[in-house]
Amino acid sequence: RLPLVLVLWFLLILLETAAFFVWVAPGLVAWGNAPVVLAAALTFGASSGFMFAAGLADPGGVPVSAAQRAQRAQVERVSTAIEERLDELAVKAAVLSQQGRHSEAVLFLREGKALYLEQQRRFPDGFCTACVHLRPPRTHHCRITDRCVARYDHYCCYIGNSVGHNNYRWFFGFVWATALHAALVLTASASRLLLLAASLLAHHDPHHGPVRPHAHSHEAAAAYYGDASPPPPPPLPRPSALVCGRAALEAARTCPVAMLLCLYCAAVSALLVGFGSFHALLISRNLTTYEHIKQVYKGEDGVVRNPFDRGLLGNWAEALMPDATLRRVYSTPLDDRQSPHPLPAACSPSNARPPTLPQAAVGAPPRGML
Repeated sequence: RLPLVLVLWFLLILLETAAFFVWVAPGLVAWGNAPVVLAAALTFGASSGFMFAAGLADPGGVPVSAAQRAQRAQVERVSTAIEERLDELAVKAAVLSQQGRHSEAVLFLREGKALYLEQQRRFPDGFCTACVHLRPPRTHHCRITDRCVARYDHYCCYIGNSVGHNNYRWFFGFVWATALHAALVLTASASRLLLLAASLLAHHDPHHGPVRPHAHSHEAAAAYYGDASPPPPPPLPRPSALVCGRAALEAARTCPVAMLLCLYCAAVSALLVGFGSFHALLISRNLTTYEHIKQVYKGEDGVVRNPFDRGLLGNWAEALMPDATLRRVYSTPLDDRQSPHPLPAACSPSNARPPTLPQAAVGAPPRGML
């Protein structure tokens, strides 16, 4: 995954940071804003480190044994055949009910119920037909990486990896470090534009436009007034909104990279702050993105009852300091002896005979079904 992470890092972080340090940072350092530039450099390092850690780390994938890989094609074929047969029976029963042939529709419904019970026996809840094992709690199959991931949250295309039990803390740090980096670059670029506009307004004559200050005006006033203090200069009229707008446009024309960085970083920081706040809320409730979208713990009464909720401090500790014992559980292939729940005999990878559809449940299978 290293080439993909390098490409994403180059496009998302390095280009924007390089443009900032080449075209914006020198002017800020000359005006005495070196601490802002140093802070941007530190957040760039933190964002890059978290991104590589999240993209290259194992998210908590559950290994698959050789026996399970050998049975994958057969199990997927059987599971697909059962699903197709159930859909066929449901369609036939619906058509017969609309035609008023209820007695024949009941036969198809009974056959579908028997097939559904057989499906639940062979493939119970939590059984992964792709990996051919019963998934541990809070483990789900990622279709993009084609493996089961412990405490699966989602697949992040910006790091090129799944987000799970082992790399969630690095992903969370990457989101907030990048948001802080974008906010600092936004603030520094906006400061550069404001300083440029202020310098243009300071040298502006309301009657003749921008002028340069006279180099010997102070010496001439001292020679005329002698030791006495010269009177204060008359205050210049406040520049109008049109003049300020022209000064802002001139500043953007003088440093267009700063203007582009302001627009880009404003969008990035706003999105990442919202995304990071959403994940902070999920951590406080000990939920993953997958569980939140699927409403896994929502009961029939509409109340969410999360059995893994350990309180605010416990939830944050579990997310940011994952248990090493749980990592060891997911470090070896799961079979019927290692699974938290024993596999049924029909689904066990150690069973030499692949599962087949029961003839008593479906009768003669349709052509091409098996």
